[in-house]
Amino acid sequence: MTLVLQTVVAEFIDGVVRAYGPFVIPVAFFVAGAVGYVVLVALGRAGIGEGLTEARADDSDDPTEDEADR
Repeated sequence: MTLVLQTVVAEFIDGVVRAYGPFVIPVAFFVAGAVGYVVLVALGRAGIGEGLTEARADDSDDPTEDEADR
């Protein structure tokens, strides 16, 4: 099954390169990066990763801060 999938993917990539030339490869990387960036921005605006940054900030101990100040 894996060999069949690799063959199908290889033939698809070969067909795209033959149709549009090798210049489609950097364009594909750019589009994939742009889509990934948009997904990360959307997740950030939705507040998905906010708990992670607060947890990291709480883990750092400040030697000048007393326990009573917290």
